[in-house]
Amino acid sequence: MNKSKMFFLKTIAPMHVGASEGLGMVDMPVQRESSTNIPKVESSTFKGDLREACRKLFNEKDIPLLFGKEGKSGKLAFTDLKLLFFPVKSSVNIYLLISCPYILERFFEESILYNTDYDINEEKSGELIDECKYVKDDMVLIPFDIDKNIPKYIYLNDYLFKTRKIKFEDMFCGMQDFNTVLNRIVVVSNKNFIDFVTYYTEIVMRNEINNDVKASKNKSLFTQEYIPSETIFYGIISKFNDIFDKENKDQVFNKFMQKLSNGQLKILQIGGNATLGKGLAEIISLGMNFDG
Repeated sequence: MNKSKMFFLKTIAPMHVGASEGLGMVDMPVQRESSTNIPKVESSTFKGDLREACRKLFNEKDIPLLFGKEGKSGKLAFTDLKLLFFPVKSSVNIYLLISCPYILERFFEESILYNTDYDINEEKSGELIDECKYVKDDMVLIPFDIDKNIPKYIYLNDYLFKTRKIKFEDMFCGMQDFNTVLNRIVVVSNKNFIDFVTYYTEIVMRNEINNDVKASKNKSLFTQEYIPSETIFYGIISKFNDIFDKENKDQVFNKFMQKLSNGQLKILQIGGNATLGKGLAEIISLGMNFDG
């Protein structure tokens, strides 16, 4: 079975990947998992944005070989981009990146299920997840390597939490840029995590202008939701083998993986409102080597 490549994507600017009209207080919400309400990026959305970025690096004839065309699949297969770390204002380090036992367990299971190239210590990571499951609602778990003088209590937004140290390196040792985020990672309870990702995204009030009079239209105010900067998602790219497709696409596939690995596709535009400076994202890590 071919190995799949796991990658990590960090938002540089607030990102709006829309989910049509909202039924709640936000008129234009972001995409979320229906069962958990955790923000995500649909695989089709990411695939389309990556396709546009590839137009600058590949011949036009190579694009459908990679991404497919009507009635015919391409060589690339994608998962949804799932949330791994969510930024929250903190009394230490300006902000911290929160995760929770449910997210860590899912990340661990998918890195194995998809036979990814991600280097993970299964035994120690399993022990870490078991330990994280007992985090209480008034507590945060912090890596050993974070500031040694960390206080016994810290604030996340307006909420006060007790701190306890825990070892994270064994789960994220395969993340190439892990040291740059290690001192910000904390684990909160599943309940608190859902509350933060539900109520602490960015909500922007926008206005629609009547071009004839250069003023606001009647009832033109609307709210738009954004995933905040510094959020980290993970996703998986695999080689899709269509047994009915006799066309040899391995050469262009290998070319794509090479460009992805050497950073030529490092910066991407995800979602809408590019002219407002929104949606810039960066691939910060590509795990280890790809085995096609």
